[in-house]
Amino acid sequence: MSIKMAEHRLVKGIAISIISTRLEKSLDEIESLFGVILDTEPTDVLAAKAKQLATATTVEQCIDIFI
Repeated sequence: MSIKMAEHRLVKGIAISIISTRLEKSLDEIESLFGVILDTEPTDVLAAKAKQLATATTVEQCIDIFI
């Protein structure tokens, strides 16, 4: 696995964890709902969105970050 792929997997895992906490859903549920979207985002974009997610306070804000 390349370093780029490893970085992306790490950032994706962080984003899934944040979304899971915010939406009060299991990690598996979030993976199935957001997995494709998260897989297609470049690592730097995904990292920026993860930072935004950390400050989101509503479900709507979480969803808006990825739309």
